[in-house]
Amino acid sequence: MDDPKKRKGNANCCVLECSTAYRNTPTDIVFILSQNRKLKRNGANCGSTQYADENKLNKDIDSIVTWTKKFHLNINPGKTQAIILGHKRQTDAVKHLDISPVKSTEDAIEIITKAIFRVTENETIIIAGDLNCRLDKPNRKSKLVLEVLNEEGFKLVNKEDLKTYYCHNGSSAIDLVLYRGKGITLKGQKGMWSSAAAPIRKHIPIETTFTLTTNEDPPRRKEKENTLRKIDSTQLEHYEKELTYSRQLIRNGKTDEALKEIQTIIEHVAIPKKPRKAQPWFDRQCYEARKVILSALNIARENGAESQLRNYAEKRRKYKTLLKEKRAEYIEEDAKRKAETAKFDPFLALRRKNKTQTSVLPISAWEKHFTELLNKNGRETAYQIMGTSPKGRQSASPITAEEVRGTIMKSKPKKAPGPDRICTEVIKDSIDILTPLWTELFNSCLNTGTIPKIWRTSTIKILHKGKGDPEDPNTYRGIALENSLFKICMKILTRRLQEESRMPECQFGFTPGRRVTLQSTANSFSYHIQERTAAATRAIHQINDLTRLSLETAMVLLKTVIAPIVTYGITLIWEKLTLTDLERIEKVKARFLKCTLGIGRNAPSRLVYEMTRETFYVEDIRLQILLQSTQPYRDLLERREDKRRTIDPDFYATGAMVDRNWTKENQTQRRAITRFAIHGFHHKLCKTKSYHEPCESCVCELCDLKCEHTI
Repeated sequence: MDDPKKRKGNANCCVLECSTAYRNTPTDIVFILSQNRKLKRNGANCGSTQYADENKLNKDIDSIVTWTKKFHLNINPGKTQAIILGHKRQTDAVKHLDISPVKSTEDAIEIITKAIFRVTENETIIIAGDLNCRLDKPNRKSKLVLEVLNEEGFKLVNKEDLKTYYCHNGSSAIDLVLYRGKGITLKGQKGMWSSAAAPIRKHIPIETTFTLTTNEDPPRRKEKENTLRKIDSTQLEHYEKELTYSRQLIRNGKTDEALKEIQTIIEHVAIPKKPRKAQPWFDRQCYEARKVILSALNIARENGAESQLRNYAEKRRKYKTLLKEKRAEYIEEDAKRKAETAKFDPFLALRRKNKTQTSVLPISAWEKHFTELLNKNGRETAYQIMGTSPKGRQSASPITAEEVRGTIMKSKPKKAPGPDRICTEVIKDSIDILTPLWTELFNSCLNTGTIPKIWRTSTIKILHKGKGDPEDPNTYRGIALENSLFKICMKILTRRLQEESRMPECQFGFTPGRRVTLQSTANSFSYHIQERTAAATRAIHQINDLTRLSLETAMVLLKTVIAPIVTYGITLIWEKLTLTDLERIEKVKARFLKCTLGIGRNAPSRLVYEMTRETFYVEDIRLQILLQSTQPYRDLLERREDKRRTIDPDFYATGAMVDRNWTKENQTQRRAITRFAIHGFHHKLCKTKSYHEPCESCVCELCDLKCEHTI
């Protein structure tokens, strides 16, 4: 990055002023967003703020200003810029985004999500700029883009009444500021109406102030109690006296004491799970190779002989190669497992590993919220028991051991346990020994009409819905994790009620053979397609290391992970879809293939389809779901075929079309091979440096001759 003092011109996008944040010391970040070309670094527009370390401040501002000058000297009036500022400790990282007003919703979401996913999720991030999303009069594009940012955990700073753009025919709130992070809080935002630069440009400078707090020594996380998922069932035979005592407690009606005794026994025979510190692909072979290289290193240090040093260097080279191969194999196998999982449940393949929203509410606020939600009238009982005579309770037949065994075997594994920390796997492993005990426990509950106190408690997990203010409890969904034994007992009783036809006629939800019909909303068919394609665009960038996968594996992921998102509800509206709607659907596959091949989003889609030898997406969907051939569908295929016929014959002689090795997994040169086949890096040799298609006006900067390759 060159010296800003040697360049002419001024930044027109932003200035970031920040001070060094000391340990647990809140400091202010003044962020001024402006489209003014005459905005100066230390001018009146930046205000007068005192900084703790002026040298560090000037260094940070120089880097930001140099960046803005480098990218915004010759700005195109038809484009607008936005930036992402990531703050990690005291280092500012800047990511440049180009979002044109004519960009579609999917393109804007792709540009933003692609930049966000490259930033570490725990970093403090500020997004600021003209995203071409009006806040005062939001349209479909604005709603979808802001919804994606909201789901990623960003908070919008701007208010609808703060207009940032003024012209002869109106005003709008279009210059937006969003932020995400634990150590950053909003202090204020105002328009710089009195600034000398405000009347010059249509975009009014906006000053946003944040308070940033860093903590070099984060508090230690509270150790979680280990979940009991695996036990040594053979050790249960040594606790015969304790199990007999627990059975006697159940017969005496002391179910709470019996459950505590059984839980203690299970904790004694549980096999503790050792946390894995290494990478998942670092297997036993890597461990052995690591021992060998460390041994060679110690010998080389002790002897110092040249032969020992060469031996160590050779083994270290082999060790590094082994790590690369193991990591590459793991990425490919993980993608295949993800594709197999997505065949049964596409959501599992798109599940985020880290949380995008963290609760900032105190426990008292949650207690008040759930009390008003579930027990507003302060009732001590959930419902009044009808027919409480002993004869009514004795009319039910006892629960048999076969019922308990069958229900346990049908229980799903890998489910979160309740407060007792006993998982389904533990109950299955001990089914031969503890089934008689569970049978007596369930029958005791059935005869007395009560359940143990521990079954009345549950662990509540709070999950953000992805929309709304994170400080509002209504934007969260509470999930109650109940004890596994309680769920087994309730499954037995529920099955009995269903077999005896005691379910109310009005009960449709969660009842086999009955379903709830969703009413149609007021959203148009086009808006539904736009929502689906926007969600698919975001899902594409959630797939890790897409360029490292083989083309065959990538296409399986497209079919199992992306296709269910795009085709949701399409059978009901297929005949109503217009040509524009079908083009949106078609671009999803083209966008996915471009990400797999590692080429730019502006590359011609017809070349991508030919390079990958793939058919059109709308054609795949119609044949797979057996839909009718509509007129917009035929028009789209005809238009695509016309574009395919305009491909230069020289394209079929490129390396990517002749040699297909780049379609295999872990091809590091795939990006270079595919890009050379598409544009040949023409813009790198042409005097016109911006990306463009070869034309008659192109001149080579090396030989000053006109380009013979024109399209």
